[in-house]
Amino acid sequence: MSRKGKRRIGQCVYCGEEKELSGDHVPPKNLFKKPRPNNLITVDSCDKCNRSYQKDDEYFRAITATLEKSEKHLEAKELWETKIMPSYLKSNKIGFREMIRQSLKPIEILTEGGIFLGRRIGYEIDVDRFNNVIQRTIKGLFWHERRFRLSDEFEVKIKMQPDVREIKPEVLDAFAAIRPKIIGNNVFVYRALFFDEEPYGSGWLLSFYQSMNFICLTVPRNKN
Repeated sequence: MSRKGKRRIGQCVYCGEEKELSGDHVPPKNLFKKPRPNNLITVDSCDKCNRSYQKDDEYFRAITATLEKSEKHLEAKELWETKIMPSYLKSNKIGFREMIRQSLKPIEILTEGGIFLGRRIGYEIDVDRFNNVIQRTIKGLFWHERRFRLSDEFEVKIKMQPDVREIKPEVLDAFAAIRPKIIGNNVFVYRALFFDEEPYGSGWLLSFYQSMNFICLTVPRNKN
C-alpha cells in the first residue's frame, strides 16, 4: 500500500497527526493490474493509517472486481483470474476466504417492473468496509485536488450505486459538465465539484471498473 522511498515528518491526510509519512494510493493500488498506470494518485499518510486500511482494501477489490457488472471490464476479469481467486484458494488465506464466504447470500432477481424471476447466489456487501475505502479515497482526492486537508469538522456522505432518478437534474448536469479524470484503463474515474462559499464542501462522482458507482458529499458534521 505504501510506497518505498524517502520519508518526512508532516501531517497525515487521514488522521491529521504530525508523524513520519509515507505514500498511500487513492484509490487503493491493488485495484490495478501490473504494470500499474503511471498516473496513480499518492497522498501523505502515516503507517498506522496505511496498515489499518489493508483488509478493507482487499475486501473492496474482491467484491468490486467480481460483481456481475464488472465482468466486461478486462482488468477486473484479469485480477479475478490472477490475484483474487488464487488468494481465495491459498491455505494461509482462511480469514480472507471466510470474509468473502460471509458475503455470499441468496438474492432475489427482479425485472425493472418488480416481477420476481427467481433467486441466485450474490454478494451482500459489507457496507462499513466499502464506506471505509470510499471515505479514505475522498479524503485523499480532496487533498490531491485542493492541496489542503479536509477538516475534521466535515464528514463524507456516501451513496452507493445511486439511482439517477433520485438525483436532481441540476446535480447531474453539474457533474456532466466536468471533464472526468481517468486512472488506468477506466479502472477508476472521478469527477469533483467544489463550492465557492465553503472551502471544505465538495461533491464527487466515482466509478470503479465502469460498474460500481458512488456519489459523495463532504458536509459539516451533525453536532446535535
